Amino acid sequence: MERTELAAEIVERASRPYVRVIVDLVDDDVLARTEARLGVSLDKLPAIELVDLGAGRHASLRGEVTAEQLAEALGTFVSRDGRSP
Repeated sequence: MERTELAAEIVERASRPYVRVIVDLVDDDVLARTEARLGVSLDKLPAIELVDLGAGRHASLRGEVTAEQLAEALGTFVSRDGRSP
């Protein structure tokens, strides 16, 4: 996904308001700390978490998603914050 969907131009445009953080969760300790920090359960991987810590909100995408699905989710997340996508 990192080389395909996440690299798509439509996703790059939709994700400009945010900072991308990629966590490779191959270690149970890293997984537990990441879940605790984000306040979510990463029960199905790959998992994409859209997190706004300042506003205390998040949205989740689980499993493989297309670039179009991710861009739509990003646009919805941004628009709910009052900013235009």
